[in-house]
Amino acid sequence: MTLRDYARLGLFVMGGTVAGGNRVVPADYLKAATAHQVATEYPGLGYGYQWWIHDDSGAFEAMGIFGQSIYINPKEKLVIAMNSAWPVADDEAHDALNDAFQRAVVAALR
Repeated sequence: MTLRDYARLGLFVMGGTVAGGNRVVPADYLKAATAHQVATEYPGLGYGYQWWIHDDSGAFEAMGIFGQSIYINPKEKLVIAMNSAWPVADDEAHDALNDAFQRAVVAALR
């Protein structure tokens, strides 16, 4: 996928998974997918069905390895798509930078 594809997927999900006036994914499933389903060891993060839930903002995020992510914050009407090439698959320091970037963008919108 290209970065534009990631962003379009984020907009599709934020828009309730409706395309061409037709619901593609059942609303009940989307609501469950973006809600806490599994406890995690990470403070402030829950996990749904392939989505990480940000407890403090109502946002949720698909996170891949090496820094790919789609951050969706419905309250702020914000999608941030990232296509990165971290030197390692998963890294707390890089995750912290991503989180700081997302928070800075949200703060700038307010």
